Amino acid sequence: MFSRIPNVRLKGCDILAGMKAHQTARIRFFGALAAALFSLWVISESAAGDIVEKTPLAGGWVYEVVITNAGSRSEGRLGRLVYREDSIGYPFDRVLVGDRLFAFRTKQQMWDDGGYMRQQTEQDLPPEAAASSVTSAELERGWYQAPLSARKQGTPEDWVYVERTSERTRPVQAYLDPERLGAFLSRFDLESRMPFAPAGRRPEPFSP
Repeated sequence: MFSRIPNVRLKGCDILAGMKAHQTARIRFFGALAAALFSLWVISESAAGDIVEKTPLAGGWVYEVVITNAGSRSEGRLGRLVYREDSIGYPFDRVLVGDRLFAFRTKQQMWDDGGYMRQQTEQDLPPEAAASSVTSAELERGWYQAPLSARKQGTPEDWVYVERTSERTRPVQAYLDPERLGAFLSRFDLESRMPFAPAGRRPEPFSP
């Protein structure tokens, strides 16, 4: 009778693992759904006559600002980062592209500014390189974890800095090859967020 206990425990572990996998799948599904709905909203708003300003950045990036209700008291802005014609969504709190630093903001009202907005200050920009050098394994993987001020020597010029500290027990801070963005998001289980706060709740300002 006692010899069957390990099998029972193993089945219990399998059940918990299955539940966790199911929960992760649901989170990813709803995250993808939210991103799709947001894309449809941007398309519909742009089609309705709103203005889209595009600023080319280094390494194939473009910064786009959708200006809704332009010229009215309800004018608002929504910033997004596009890499090789694809929006990256909003999985990060801060993104550094070249020497341009962007921070994520949540819109409470349609006339607020939200999405990725350019940070005016450049005091947090990293020096040319930290003391250590990027390794061949890191180059092959396509990223390494480090704070903004610790960019390693030998880091390719087209790599960007990404950061997600909100809603995380363990902050994610890394220099990243944008071609490896999908693998990076999967590795750290990062999902895009809607740039709008739920009705009735004022978003808290992001503090780096």
